[in-house]
Amino acid sequence: MTENAEISEVDLALAGALEINPRAEWSVLGTTLGLAPTTVSRRWAALSARGDAWVTLAPGPRYLDAGSSAFLFLSTAPKRQEAVLDALCSSPTFGTVSRMTGEFDVMADCFAPGYDELMDAVSGVLSGLPGVTRWEVVLATRLHREGTQWRLGTLDPGQERALGGGAPNRRPARLGAVDAALVAALSEDGRAGWERLAARVGVSPQTARRRTEQLLAGGHVTLRCDFSTAFRPRHREVTIVLSVPAAHLEQAGRFFADQPSCRVSAQVLGRGNLLATFWVRDLLEVHALELRVLQQIPSAVVIGRQAVVRTDKRSGHRLDRAGRSVGVVPLPLGG
Repeated sequence: MTENAEISEVDLALAGALEINPRAEWSVLGTTLGLAPTTVSRRWAALSARGDAWVTLAPGPRYLDAGSSAFLFLSTAPKRQEAVLDALCSSPTFGTVSRMTGEFDVMADCFAPGYDELMDAVSGVLSGLPGVTRWEVVLATRLHREGTQWRLGTLDPGQERALGGGAPNRRPARLGAVDAALVAALSEDGRAGWERLAARVGVSPQTARRRTEQLLAGGHVTLRCDFSTAFRPRHREVTIVLSVPAAHLEQAGRFFADQPSCRVSAQVLGRGNLLATFWVRDLLEVHALELRVLQQIPSAVVIGRQAVVRTDKRSGHRLDRAGRSVGVVPLPLGG
């Protein structure tokens, strides 16, 4: 196969493998994909250099045990929108920033070590943005599904099992200075070698490996493989917000979390109490999902629907118009 700037079947398989095990050894990836480790390494180097794929650190499944998160919806004055987006993308607090259709035209997810820090950071940024005409903060209270669980679907079940990728096995501990430094380094390059991480943090390679593995095992943070829109040209991102009776909130959250197209299913505190984001090939799929959940819970009400027009930042990585990574602003996950 000729290697060029196009996304090949090898690239798709490699990205699918790194979704499951973002730090898998080249030898393991090669064996799983039926390729030479040097071929896998070379293809990843090309993808990374172009910004078409990258491994970064993101909030983990137990992030809310120790940190705070929210979804921010903004309305902006048209002539000020670019300045607002640049301010949000430049701030570590805002992990993913997207332009949307619907009632609000910008959506961002927000992260901070605690509630007070979160609200101070959001208010501090917004107070200096005259282009914001309206805003709403929706606090996340429980996560049923997060972005690392979505799959490209390029591997068969046997390949997925071969790659492993374990779930958190202990409660997150309070992070120290070394952990905070590792968080920053892994945000920039989640596949950096132990020697490189050690040099960056100022510890031995053995310590860098042990502390990274402990960090990931706690579930406060996780590694994820992200990629440009070239990997999913037909997918469209849609977010819906629902108001669900308390007795059925868990059921509805799990229903969305079980859908292959679901990226996020979160219980929230706002006008609605459940937020779900999907990557779908046909926007009609969203109507079908709404119908199915309302058949199970007739008293649920959909109060908001918004489709992404463009994502300017994803999990700390600033993106160009093609969704390629062009820089990173590490999330405040280190303490």
